[in-house]
Amino acid sequence: VVLGETTDRMIAPLLLIALVENAFKHGFAQVATAAMIRIHLEVDPLSIRFNVLNSIPPDSGTGAITPGLGLTQLQMKLNLLYPDRHELILSRQEQTFTAQLTLHD
Repeated sequence: VVLGETTDRMIAPLLLIALVENAFKHGFAQVATAAMIRIHLEVDPLSIRFNVLNSIPPDSGTGAITPGLGLTQLQMKLNLLYPDRHELILSRQEQTFTAQLTLHD
């Protein structure tokens, strides 16, 4: 889902790929029979919000999130490219994982 006017908005190239790749790698690939991925982009004059929600295997629990290499590198890119202008929230529920990225102008 895309909401808002995206025509004149630009972000660093390939910035969002890590979140989408993560959803397919850890969600779809491991829960292929009942997999679900939802991607939502919302743009307004002050921010860009990108949310990715994916299913995870039921037996994976609700323990602490340990970011792998992709999410760690994304956080480093965000710190360099959008210092004090971004927020990355990762959350895990019983059967879903959500990544919420907000870039502020």
